[in-house]
Amino acid sequence: WHSITLPPDATGVDSKRDCPLGDCITAKIREAEGIVRLAHKPRAIVSDYVKFLVHLVGDLHQPLNAGYPPGEGVGDPLVVYEGEEMPLRKFWDDHLFEGVSADELADRIRRRITPGKLREWQAGTLKDWTWDTHLVAVRVAYGSLPAGTPRRLDAEYVATARSAAEEQLAKAAVRLAASLDRVWP
Repeated sequence: WHSITLPPDATGVDSKRDCPLGDCITAKIREAEGIVRLAHKPRAIVSDYVKFLVHLVGDLHQPLNAGYPPGEGVGDPLVVYEGEEMPLRKFWDDHLFEGVSADELADRIRRRITPGKLREWQAGTLKDWTWDTHLVAVRVAYGSLPAGTPRRLDAEYVATARSAAEEQLAKAAVRLAASLDRVWP
């Protein structure tokens, strides 16, 4: 439920192709928004779905959650970061912001949210947001990986990935606010 898989050569999001069983992140975000908006369930369940919505909107903006499994669907590529071999996802989830304090990261994310970016990022649909994240996966997360097996992550890749991730976190914040505004007008 925390991801959607789009082919690397996709030209857009196709729910029938990318989420045929309705068990992907975009379907679950729509479901959570509906439950929160209608609030016909007990308060504890609605509260859980608010938390679920917050979590899923954040997850949607992690590029590997809207990317594609490389190697014809066989797992993440292995990378080497600071001498440790790991799947690419582990690097993105656990090591991307090593050495960056939470306060510094929050400041960097806040600075990215300009009035123009705020309007731009609030616009669009869930499909647009998914496609936007997919493009970051294709162009940055997978597309800028160094050659080789395993791929040794250099300072250039880390800087590019951090910049992209910071922007994705800023978009997630703006879009979560937009989502909450839709469910609680």
